[in-house]
Amino acid sequence: MSTTMQPQKLNPQAREQATGWLITFSEGETDARTRAAFNSWLRTSPENVRAYLRVSAFWEAADGLDRHRKHDLDLLAHNALADNNVVSLSESPLPLQAEKVRVRGASTSAKRYALAATVLITCTATALMFRIYNPSGTTYTTATAEQRSVTLADGSTVELNARTRITVHYDDAQRRIDLHQGQALFRVAQEPSRPFIVHSGEARVRAVGTQFDLHRRRSGTLVTVLEGRVAVSTSPPAGSGSATRALTDSLVGAGEQVVVTSRTVSPPPRINIEVATAWTEGLLSFDAAPLSEVIEEYNRHNLKPLIVEDPQLRELRISGIFPASGAARITEFLQDRFGVTVEERERGIHVRRP
Repeated sequence: MSTTMQPQKLNPQAREQATGWLITFSEGETDARTRAAFNSWLRTSPENVRAYLRVSAFWEAADGLDRHRKHDLDLLAHNALADNNVVSLSESPLPLQAEKVRVRGASTSAKRYALAATVLITCTATALMFRIYNPSGTTYTTATAEQRSVTLADGSTVELNARTRITVHYDDAQRRIDLHQGQALFRVAQEPSRPFIVHSGEARVRAVGTQFDLHRRRSGTLVTVLEGRVAVSTSPPAGSGSATRALTDSLVGAGEQVVVTSRTVSPPPRINIEVATAWTEGLLSFDAAPLSEVIEEYNRHNLKPLIVEDPQLRELRISGIFPASGAARITEFLQDRFGVTVEERERGIHVRRP
């Protein structure tokens, strides 16, 4: 069975320091003193090395890299790792690459903003999650700017993104979860006698022991498999008159992603797991997404919403990776790339034509 393990989360301080070094190296030539300081920082702690490798991998995974570097960061990292006082990491090292993210069709200045947006990683909110008990199951809810992890009775865990609501129904025959809204990452404990089934709108996902991510959107449910395999099908809504329609399962393996709508399950292309689960690291990842979708995702993670009322602006296509918390990087990118006007008011941040 092909598996793709979800890596351990980074220490926030090491992560921020690693992104700072990547910005420094990507903005131009560095002198010997700076390179020596970088090597010293790497040798200070294995956590620093791991943070540098992981953040570098995020850049590579963003698919659109500027490979015309004037210095060799791989060699710098190699030299630092070669020192005897660096302890080996428990997990396999990721590729030693640190390069700038390119936004399709963007100017040099826009690329600079996209670079900053990519590497300025912020900590996710850890506010209280609400748990509601009712006779038909247990409901877990997160509000705006909240993320939370829940351990279920069988040892399975669910990581909830902002503005997410699930209801858990366990009995002797099956483990069923309803994803009413939002996004959740499931790590399923193996229990073959009780299948683990998640319903999201008209999507039905069945697993035994695996890891997968579900994102319920207006256009359908996005299913991303991190480890193992799941069976995905589209089921008729309750009361639709088509309850007798046979369900046809599509098997989706590790590293694959499908979109489930009321009528179809899309073919499963290979995707990059790091990008698909960027939200667990406090990042928002977009690939030619309409600005309306970008706004919707941003507003799930921030108390002061972005507001774009112009229909034409809402259709602008955005590619890049941005911090989930704070609007500065997204609005800077929009101003530089599209020449929009940004006005921050008490109840929101308005984006409009100049």
